[in-house]
Amino acid sequence: MCHGFVRFVLARTKGDPVFRFAPIGHGAWQRMLSAEQRDSAPDSVVLLTDDDELLFRSDVMVFVMQRLGGLWHVPAMLLKVIPRLIRDVVYDWVARVRKTVFGRTPQMCPVVPDHLKRCFDLS
Repeated sequence: MCHGFVRFVLARTKGDPVFRFAPIGHGAWQRMLSAEQRDSAPDSVVLLTDDDELLFRSDVMVFVMQRLGGLWHVPAMLLKVIPRLIRDVVYDWVARVRKTVFGRTPQMCPVVPDHLKRCFDLS
């Protein structure tokens, strides 16, 4: 599901580096976040905004949809009305059942094509 989310964002940004992606625990994770931030982060999607705000779970989805603009702004606004606690419960449930519903991928981290490498921090 993580790869699906990354592919979803890249398809809607046409590979422009609106967002940069890095695996949790990887070099960028160590460099960009303090030890306290890393310790408080759930095992979930994490987003560090340009304002150094750390977002987790459903807040990331809302933020990304807002930044994608266009019609994605509408579901973002609808989701934002739902309290974070409820959104996160749904997010966590989907995370628990994702492999059953969406299947498993044979590769945990697929090879990034050259034209998209600028969107990833893999160091």
